[in-house]
Amino acid sequence: MSNSTASKLEALFHALVITFAAHALPTWAGQQLQIGRWLAAMQFTDSKTAEEAWSFVGDLLCLSFGILLVAPNPKRYGLCIGDIRTHWKRVFLVIAIPMFAASLVAPFLQMPKFTISLWLISPFAQDLVFCGYLYARFKDAFQGYIHPRIPINKAVLLTASFFSLWHVPNYGSWPWDFVTLQLGYTFLGAAIVGMTRQWTGSMWYVTLAHTVGNFGAWCLSQSPRLPLRFG
Repeated sequence: MSNSTASKLEALFHALVITFAAHALPTWAGQQLQIGRWLAAMQFTDSKTAEEAWSFVGDLLCLSFGILLVAPNPKRYGLCIGDIRTHWKRVFLVIAIPMFAASLVAPFLQMPKFTISLWLISPFAQDLVFCGYLYARFKDAFQGYIHPRIPINKAVLLTASFFSLWHVPNYGSWPWDFVTLQLGYTFLGAAIVGMTRQWTGSMWYVTLAHTVGNFGAWCLSQSPRLPLRFG
């Protein structure tokens, strides 16, 4: 096995472990810290309030995990302004496309009830792990474009794939048809918006689009009207 092949396999297995850990560790840590007992002690008798509090804590734990990953070299992992002056027009375009598409489709989806941390904490936490840390690792191991005539880094599509994979455990708590669709649009959205990471070297523009998109989903999920289904 060549060094190049070994490096690629190592990066893929590493990404798989990080993706699993980003979902499992916050839940495990919450259980070990007995956060449920803390919430009960704080008299969160309302189940909705308790759910929102637990979601907030879980996202904070995921955020902590992401910070630990990127802390050794923040700039390498996208915590910088980047070359926005050169690319601002197409950055704006690729951010606007998925957000516009989501605004057209979302009202027709049967959506679960989201909590406020969906847009307040979760986008930054997830982007630190995927668009920040894993993208940089993939860029080192899988250099170049996916095709000579398609100027998209292999790292962009790999990052989008693992970001989509991170959502698979949602099958355990959300409607299966919504989660199936979610796996598709998270991959497509991450691939499109992830181009801004390739162009600028920064993850902030991905997080901006992620936050705004999730805010829209949160607003729709709070609507008292019954969402429509396709078919």
